[in-house]
Amino acid sequence: APAVGKSFYSRRLKGKLEDKKEVIYYKEEYKNPIDLLRQAVLTQTEYANFLHQLRSICTDESFKMIERDIKDSSTSIDNMIVIPFMHIKTYSEEQRMCLDSLYEKEMDDGKSLYNDYCEMFIKRTQKFLEQYEPEKDYIFEGAILHNPLFSILGFYNVSDRELINFYKEIETLLSLVEYEFHVVC
Repeated sequence: APAVGKSFYSRRLKGKLEDKKEVIYYKEEYKNPIDLLRQAVLTQTEYANFLHQLRSICTDESFKMIERDIKDSSTSIDNMIVIPFMHIKTYSEEQRMCLDSLYEKEMDDGKSLYNDYCEMFIKRTQKFLEQYEPEKDYIFEGAILHNPLFSILGFYNVSDRELINFYKEIETLLSLVEYEFHVVC
């Protein structure tokens, strides 16, 4: 649930784990390689058009910095580019508005089909696991349980069985690595 202390708990857990090994902490919504919350999903053409539009309202220097931030934090899934549009640094109100326009391409708002949403979430999880480094600990605040559950229950009329099947697929993927769920209520 919102405001129950997920961030507080996650930060404390990070502090305890850091004594033993490197910890990568993905705060809720922030450049998270699995979550779909506040992530725009664009085709290659949409991505090129977006960069062209952004370029038209930037100085050379600001465009280079914004483009680098976008490339460093975006992921490619199949032929789609996933951009954490809320967390890209901008240097003018016009640039911020351009990035905020990507809200229309967010998958975590019920505009996409349920199966497309689940498929993209699973593909992002698979992509992360391809890059997973076992010598590190990863903390995903809200990304696996909280955010998808809220989105699915809030936007889709699915049966309990469909929801359970989605999480069984996630569990199957995660079974390839050592993991723990910490639930804060």
